[in-house]
Amino acid sequence: MVESLKMKPLNIAIIDPVGRKAGLDHYDVSLAAALKNQSCRVNVYSNFEDSKNESFVKKHFHLSIKKSLLNSFNLIIKYLSVLIKSRYDKTEIVIIHLFHSSFFDYFLIYLTYLFGFRICLIIHDVENLLDESRKSWIQKCSYLSTYIVVHNIVSYDELSKKITSYEKEKVFIIPHGNFIGLKEITNKVETLKYFSLDSSKTYLLFFGMIKKSKRLDVLIKALKDIPANVHLIIAGRTRNVSFNHYEKMISKWDLSDRVHPLIRYISNDERNKLFNFSDLAILPYQKIYQSGVMLMAMSYGLPVIASDLPANKLIIDEKNGILFKEGNSSDLASKINEIINDDRKRKTISENAKEYVKLNNDWEKIGSQYLKMFLTTQTTK
Repeated sequence: MVESLKMKPLNIAIIDPVGRKAGLDHYDVSLAAALKNQSCRVNVYSNFEDSKNESFVKKHFHLSIKKSLLNSFNLIIKYLSVLIKSRYDKTEIVIIHLFHSSFFDYFLIYLTYLFGFRICLIIHDVENLLDESRKSWIQKCSYLSTYIVVHNIVSYDELSKKITSYEKEKVFIIPHGNFIGLKEITNKVETLKYFSLDSSKTYLLFFGMIKKSKRLDVLIKALKDIPANVHLIIAGRTRNVSFNHYEKMISKWDLSDRVHPLIRYISNDERNKLFNFSDLAILPYQKIYQSGVMLMAMSYGLPVIASDLPANKLIIDEKNGILFKEGNSSDLASKINEIINDDRKRKTISENAKEYVKLNNDWEKIGSQYLKMFLTTQTTK
């Protein structure tokens, strides 16, 4: 039955208003390309352009960082126009990224449902959905969906606690793809000049959204027990926390000269510079269910030191990265001190990390898994 359905290509739309703002442009394009290689017809509607894939990537939404009623209204109008176009194009499945479960998220999903599409929700990090106040909204969003994708068993187990047994049957585990195709060669001298850095220093990188559960405070505290030639780059925007809290810590331990804060939206070019230039990526998280930053660092060959959380242990072992005791700044400092002068170990970890994500997070395999999910579920209905 599945084989016969392959004779008729599935028509799929990826509708992603968040897009480049959340670093999802690479994900959208890679997933679309992988599905196209599975003979699907795919269009991406987001807030970016892609010269290599302009035939199926449509810039339809604006890249807006600020939230406002006007922006929300404009988004709804744009979203409706995409749904109308997708209906006209005979789209069957709409893929949506779900980051929060709120009335607004539910409203957009409900509009999609009213148009008669099968809905595939991709939940990258279930942390934002686990609050008890959001439970009813994630249940409502799940009820309207046909498929729900999470990236690992830890996410699956946590999400299962918030949805009914009926919705649980819709959940599939499909890995997050790698970022190997993202890396571009950069000029180290230009990077040093651009960020006003010093080539004689060793640089740790904390990258991504800054929120309490990411435990930046643990990393700052560890820095005071690390040699003075090791500096820290903090790159990303804050969420529900003021950076003043961390600035006080930096000042308290007299670390101002060693910390380089870039507390803002980081462009793709800047991100590429930082991941190419830095010596170690540090993920001191207290709670995480899936880390795109980890996979990005490994794809770049940037050695990772991460807290020993269950989700991190699914990926990191002693060969392709380093784990430290979650919340323990002394252990983190010890692990950093252990590797900063061991060029051979860093090189081995770098090579193993790239090999791991190349094998386990291959987009072509992921595209095949999505197609199997779509077709197998279709035959059982």
